[in-house]
Formats: sequence, C-alpha cells, structure tokens
Amino acid sequence: MGLSENSVLDVAIGMSFIFFVLAVFATAISEAIAAILQTRSKSLEGWLTDNLANPDATGEDAQKAKEIVAAFYRFPAVNGLTRNGRGKSKKPSYIPSEHAITALVGVGAGYIPDVQEADRVAKVSMDEIKDAIEKLPDSPIRGALLSAWNRAGGDVSVFRATAERWFDDAMDRLSGWYKRRLQLCLWVFGFLIACAVNADAFHMAQTLYKDPTVRQIVAAQAQSVKGATPDPGTAAHYIANLPLPLGWGKDAGGNAPPVASWAFLAKLFGLLLTSAAVAMGAPFWFDTLTRLGSLRGTGPQPNPADRRSPSERPS
Repeated sequence: MGLSENSVLDVAIGMSFIFFVLAVFATAISEAIAAILQTRSKSLEGWLTDNLANPDATGEDAQKAKEIVAAFYRFPAVNGLTRNGRGKSKKPSYIPSEHAITALVGVGAGYIPDVQEADRVAKVSMDEIKDAIEKLPDSPIRGALLSAWNRAGGDVSVFRATAERWFDDAMDRLSGWYKRRLQLCLWVFGFLIACAVNADAFHMAQTLYKDPTVRQIVAAQAQSVKGATPDPGTAAHYIANLPLPLGWGKDAGGNAPPVASWAFLAKLFGLLLTSAAVAMGAPFWFDTLTRLGSLRGTGPQPNPADRRSPSERPS
C-alpha cells in the first residue's frame, strides 16, 4: 500500500475514532435522560394500555383498559419486577414473556393478587384459559391470545409457547421504535456536542490529512481502543488528548464565522455531518474502527501466553 493510501486510511481511522468518542458522550446523555424520564417503562405501559382497549375506545371502555393495566402491574409475576425506593416505585422497562402471559391470563380470570396466583394460572385448563381471555376487553391483545388458543389444539404448553412468541415479537417491535427514537436523540445531542466543542467534520478531516504528526497520534490513540465501549470519563480523556483544533478560541478551531457567509454555511454543514455520524451510534463506529485497523495491517495481537519468538510460531 502506498504512502498516500496509508494517509487516507489513517484519516478514516482518525475520523472514525472521533465520531466513536463523541457517540459515547451522546449515548450516555441520551440514556441518562431516558432513565430519568423512564422512557422505556412508560413506552411499555403505553403499549399495554393501547392494546388492551379497542382502538376506538372512549369513556368507560378506555377507563376499563387502564384498570386492567393497573391490575396487570399488580400481578405478582409482574409486580416482582418493579423497583421500589425512596417511597416511589418504578415500573419495569422489560417483562419476560412468560410473566406477561401469566399475568394477562390471571387478570382475565379475575384472580385477586397473592403470591400463589402464578401457580394457579400455570395449572388452569384450556377451557379456563379461554374464559379468562374472553373476559378481557375487545382489543388487539385479546385477539392475539384467542388466536394462540385456537392454534394450540387443546395443548396448554403449545398455547403458552405461541402466546409468548407473539409477546416477544411485539416487544421487538416496541424496542425498534425505542431505538429509532434514541437515534433521533443521538442526532440532537451529537449536534449540540459538536457545536460545543466545534467538532467540524471537514476541518478535522483536513487537519488529519495535512498534518502527518497529528494523523499518527490520533491513529495510535484509535488503536488503543479495545474490548468494551469506554465510559464517558474515558471518552473525556480521549477528547482532552486529541491534538485537533477543537473549541472556539483562536488557538483552537477558530472564532465562529459571521452569519450569512459561505464560511458559516460550511461550518454549519461540517457540524451537521458530525452529528449525523454520531447518530450512527458508538457500536457502529467501534466496528468500523476494528475493520479499518485490520486493513491497516495491524492484525490480531499475539496471545500473551504464547511467548515463543515470531520465528518459532507456526505460519
């Protein structure tokens, strides 16, 4: 590989490393806010409320769906997943499918919550399961459970397996929605971080390409990233030691360009490009770094336990 090709590859490694570190920050901020707002658990509760009522339900029907959701969360199989602390309870952000189906059947059967409910639900017959399902409001969940009952052919274990698979699929779709929302948050926070530190993708790439010393230092730092994704503190250490023109001072990335100028538009586009890259997420850039490192010819590190000289190792 020629020198110019090595330079381009090192620029790609350096840019991937920068985007990776910024993505770690953006992800940490997004996850912290999601935890404070309980976004995951509220999304799950909202899905249950929407799917335990007819889409056109209003008034008493809508209120009944909310009461069933409340009973669902009180059911021991689900309530045991609730975190309690400082006088407040936090509903679970994830419910195993076997617990969810047990709770739905138990709520439909009208069981009063106690620690023996799960055992009673596990022993009910197919006829009792059907009666319990039919007592649920006319809703998407009721329809899905009745479909699982019809396909079970009188076998309780088949019913549970089918119903649990349906619930897992529904949670996968809900998780996909959450990830798309998280990606939007990553884009927003990536843009704010890029603006705060003046992480202009064009300016950084230009610096890496023109300055071989900076390029080699950043590429060496990138090669030090191994194993798990670093925590925000480690990411901050990486940023502090990057020999790049970050910041808005004259000795850093320069003062903010005047508004309504070509320089301003170029700066804005560079910041937007950085935020779009950050929105790809830290795992994406970690994988990219790994692949680019392999192309650079670093190869895997020898096993520490293998202390033979290179000439003694099998080729």
